[in-house]
Amino acid sequence: MNKEKNDSQSMWGEKSQFFYELDPDTVLNSLDQLGLKTTGRVLTLNSMENRVYDIECDKLSVVAKFYRPGRWSKDQILEEHTFLTDLIDQEIPVSAPLVFNKETLFTVPNKNIFFTLFLKRGGRLKDELNDEEIIKLGHTIARLHQVGKSKSATHRLSLTPKIFINDNVTYLLENNKIPGHLISQYKSLSSKLLNTAIKYFQNISFQRIHGDCHFGNILWRDEEFFLVDFDDAVNGPCIQDLWPMIPADDPDSVIKRALLWDAYKEINVLAENEIKLVPILRAMRVINYAAWIAKRFSDPAFVNTFPMFGSESYWKEQIQILQEIDSAINTKDNEQVFYSYEENEPWTPPLDWEED
Repeated sequence: MNKEKNDSQSMWGEKSQFFYELDPDTVLNSLDQLGLKTTGRVLTLNSMENRVYDIECDKLSVVAKFYRPGRWSKDQILEEHTFLTDLIDQEIPVSAPLVFNKETLFTVPNKNIFFTLFLKRGGRLKDELNDEEIIKLGHTIARLHQVGKSKSATHRLSLTPKIFINDNVTYLLENNKIPGHLISQYKSLSSKLLNTAIKYFQNISFQRIHGDCHFGNILWRDEEFFLVDFDDAVNGPCIQDLWPMIPADDPDSVIKRALLWDAYKEINVLAENEIKLVPILRAMRVINYAAWIAKRFSDPAFVNTFPMFGSESYWKEQIQILQEIDSAINTKDNEQVFYSYEENEPWTPPLDWEED
């Protein structure tokens, strides 16, 4: 298997490390090597996965993003940067990495840590949007997807059931993250969701998308906004960038979600076969989130943030959430002839956790 295929079809974070070698002096020295003259003012910004800093230099202020070592390859990160640059070229409101000596990605001296810089831009989060803002957001995401479709990203992950359900569940089971008496129930439910997901993902188109598009990754300045945090950019269905922005199912949210999708469809095609993916995409997100915490749980920041992780109550809640999602999925058609996406041949989940 060649490297490109291995990158795009392997779950991230299996060999991720931590930031014990990243102290303030190292952060400032990393910027100084690029010719920036830092003033010594460093403010740590909120980020669980990476380390992000607001740093003052003599002529400008920047946001420095230090990637978690071992999570992404250099090629994968550069494809994130290419996507951002492509979006800027088409006047999509995002922040693109700053360029120094024709490069956007740099290495901390004598450390296995990549970093990049962005120009500091002020903005605030909004929990709720009015109709005009929702329409503007729908138009922007549609334009983002038009740009995303224009070029391939061969190293980024693909949002497939195999990677986001099978590989995650396998990791949780092999590393004994689930209490023993709940394993059978979790395995059975995950297996059912996996089979449904593979069936629903047949004939779904994949392209470059944001991957983690929700209100927490949209910063507003007056009536304008810009999208941030493309760290989880993947190859996947366009609907993945729409449903997380208004995920609730109360009557008001249903109306707003319809408004968002209608605005999107004024600019770009939203394939009808993607709509049915929403419940299973929710399940994939829930399972992936649990595995993400599990892979990071030796990091003290994760222990402090997720104190209930691994407990019986935590996993009972996870099972309940997945059961509710499963109940929302229409599974009347039980024909199970499933195919992988790359080889176009039958694929069966590993039997190490599949129920007999």
